[in-house]
Amino acid sequence: MKTMKQIANEMGIPKQKVYRYVKANHIRVMQENEARFLFDEAAEALIKQHFAKNIESQSHHNDASKDTIISLLENELEFRNEQIKTKDKLIGELTNQLRETTTALVSAQQSASAAQALHAGTIQTQLIETNLDGKRNTPIKDFFRRIFRSH
Repeated sequence: MKTMKQIANEMGIPKQKVYRYVKANHIRVMQENEARFLFDEAAEALIKQHFAKNIESQSHHNDASKDTIISLLENELEFRNEQIKTKDKLIGELTNQLRETTTALVSAQQSASAAQALHAGTIQTQLIETNLDGKRNTPIKDFFRRIFRSH
């Protein structure tokens, strides 16, 4: 003979669940001892049989749920992998564009530097030629002298 608690522990279910089943199905208690219900082998077998069916049904349901969840997660993973591949391709294209732009910018900077050097050389040549001709080197001072010169 076993107690309700022992049966519940063996089945891995709460004691309250066993109590409700016993009460709802009017299963006969062999002995009530100190607020404990003792059941004979037949009653124990009946209780275990009922909960074994429920546990098996829940197990199949849980397995189906797990399979569905796994399938959904696999689909989600496949979708994310495709997104990553697309983004990697886009990043590669943008990297190539950036490389080309950088190359063009470096070339433009070199051209600008060469043009500045050429311009500076031209100005220096003009200044030297002006000094050799004997002209004044300060056109701004001449401008102000003409304006502020007293008549």
